[in-house]
Amino acid sequence: MKWPWLKRMLLVVMSIVAALGVSEVAARLLAEPASAPRETKYDLVKGATPDAPYRFRPDGTSTYSWDGDPYGTLPPGAKMSVVVNHEGLRGSVPAQGGPVTLLVGDSFTFGEGVLDKDTFTARLNADLTGGYVAVNAGVPGYSTHDELGRLDGWLDRFSPKVVVVVFVPNDPIPLTDSMRRSNDLMNIRTRHASSSRLVQLLSQRREVQETQRWYRSYFTGKRRPYWERARADLADMAQRSKKRGANFGVVLFPILNDVGGAGYREIHAAVAQACKELGVRFLDLSTALASAPEASLWVHPTDHHPNAKTHALA
Repeated sequence: MKWPWLKRMLLVVMSIVAALGVSEVAARLLAEPASAPRETKYDLVKGATPDAPYRFRPDGTSTYSWDGDPYGTLPPGAKMSVVVNHEGLRGSVPAQGGPVTLLVGDSFTFGEGVLDKDTFTARLNADLTGGYVAVNAGVPGYSTHDELGRLDGWLDRFSPKVVVVVFVPNDPIPLTDSMRRSNDLMNIRTRHASSSRLVQLLSQRREVQETQRWYRSYFTGKRRPYWERARADLADMAQRSKKRGANFGVVLFPILNDVGGAGYREIHAAVAQACKELGVRFLDLSTALASAPEASLWVHPTDHHPNAKTHALA
């Protein structure tokens, strides 16, 4: 060829095209098929006052449906109904007078996407001794502030010997903020549309990283006042529990994406340090979950709530 530089350029271009072709094939093999978001109908009632958190209707039924069950974690038909008890909580109601362990939390504690028997509260009930009964006081969408708003009522009703707050890194985030995002890494409401699987994977990875930065902003960035309020709420719950003679602790349930990685390390450190300063017992579940592949922990590709296996590990 008369111009050797042109030959070299063509070889480089051909190599790049070939590499992109191989990457696209690999991406198509590795990428999951696009899935629709979960459909949910909650049976909720408003709180007694405008500032009071919403709650489940006593003896009410909430329904869930997914577009399939690619991970094999859901009931037949990928549909589920959850009936709460007359207290508006999931699971059994303990007999009066017995020692109670009260588990306070949000959808992770409630157990979205798992059967009653598979929630970690139900599993804990199978293991507790000394007459203790675990009560599932988890309500989907609750923040730490909502949990504080309900705590006195639960303390009056159950007189627990132990209170455990199951903290998730989205707890300081207002529900309205989460609902404005298409991807909060728990309920994924959109998928990137592209004919190229490689572009889809790259777009999804970028969105994950952006969402992690969004989470961190509520703890160490410009939205830090929300974490400061959540920290004060934890201190308040610890004080109220101890006044009632209950041992108090915090369990940190990680976002099931990059478990144990750098994405949420600052958040976990902030919660651990707060519990240390408050003199509160603390357990981070990341160690128990980090060795499992991420997708093996999820209910569904667009529903990254913990599945039955994850509840068992917890």
